Amino acid sequence: MATLQEIFSIGNAGINAGRSLASLAAFNIANAQTPGFARRVPNFQAGGAAGLGVIVGPAQTIRNTVLARSLMSGQSRLGFHEGQLAALQVAETALNDLDGSGVSVAFTAFTQALKDLSVTPAGSAERQGVIGAAKSLATVFATTSAQLGDATRAALGQARDTADAVNTATQQIADLNARIRSNVGSSEDLVGLVDQREALLTSLSSDVEIQVVRQADGDVRVFTAGGRPLVTGAGASTLEVATTGTPPDYSIGVSITKPSGETVSSIAPLGGRLGGLINANNDQLGPAQARLDEIAFAYVQAFNTQHQSGTTPDGQPGGPFFTPLTSAVGAAGRIQVSESIVADPSLIATGGATSSGPTDNANVLALLGIPDQEGVMADGASVLQAYDTLVFTMARSINNADTGAAIEEASVSQVESLIASESGVNTDDELQRVAQAEVALQASATVAQRADAMTSALLDMLG
Repeated sequence: MATLQEIFSIGNAGINAGRSLASLAAFNIANAQTPGFARRVPNFQAGGAAGLGVIVGPAQTIRNTVLARSLMSGQSRLGFHEGQLAALQVAETALNDLDGSGVSVAFTAFTQALKDLSVTPAGSAERQGVIGAAKSLATVFATTSAQLGDATRAALGQARDTADAVNTATQQIADLNARIRSNVGSSEDLVGLVDQREALLTSLSSDVEIQVVRQADGDVRVFTAGGRPLVTGAGASTLEVATTGTPPDYSIGVSITKPSGETVSSIAPLGGRLGGLINANNDQLGPAQARLDEIAFAYVQAFNTQHQSGTTPDGQPGGPFFTPLTSAVGAAGRIQVSESIVADPSLIATGGATSSGPTDNANVLALLGIPDQEGVMADGASVLQAYDTLVFTMARSINNADTGAAIEEASVSQVESLIASESGVNTDDELQRVAQAEVALQASATVAQRADAMTSALLDMLG
């Protein structure tokens, strides 16, 4: 049978347990929207050698590590597609002719001007029309090239910003590791530090795909998908984004400097937003700009070759219509109509190799067919086939990234719902716990009051 002292102890322990239950419920409700927060649950244990009363231990959290890993994987895939979109959408307008100002539209206008000239080979207005349309074509090529260049520079800038965000997060995780390892503060503070770290890990997984290894001492080790260290017991590594090569063939790469000062390259794909940005630049934007230059270079060469094979209305051999280009690198931004043609439109070679006079349009008709002429490109394609393929490839990449982002966003949302149902805060449940705590407090207070009354009665009896 319990002694009066033990009865007092049981009552007081019950009061403490009730207060703890009410406090935890209030704490949960207050932090319901805090990123990374996991619901606190009371840790009650039987008290005393005889198991009488209750002991209130440190609060515990509800976490599901399997769901946490699934969420980080989903966040990484979502971040990858979002990174691709962020880079590719900048280039979308450059290769979108739907607004009536793209390369294919300019080719159509130039072709029409040549057709008009073929009807009136010696016409002054028609020759001026050809020169104007050719200048417009050159301008559109240059504008498209510049827009693709803007996209690559934007991808590089965003990649560097993302790397900075990764570095900030990994340093914060390393700092939290040290604080958790040394058990700074109370038990409740320690649990809060773990919450902060979990939120950082989830956020970090959006920027770069990570592998998290949890240690027995409470530390976490963080590695890239390729096994490169981001956070170790020695501290945080530093990511640095750099380029190799020259535009349009440059590529974005990443190096990782360990806390020891050793620098290693990240060979495997990084995943996350950073990986998506790098993929978009290296696999889509850079090749797209290089292909546009190849198209411009091949067209100028073919057009000049054909133009030089013809004759002017007065029987003189034709010269280069466009200023000759020495290489494909940067060709789209360097197309210009020959200064001599601009100064003297009569130098446009409209006639065949053996001119039959001012009405001869044989060479104009040959120039009309160059955009559709197979074999102009090095791979055997025509100029327009090459450009259409370029546009289709970019559109497909954007569509794939957009679809992938939508799928992963739905997947992440589903996992977040599962985590919320298991680890999140339900206000109704917490209010019910407050009500339970009030009942427990009343019952415990009654026990203490009865014990006090019994003690008073005994003391009165003993006189």
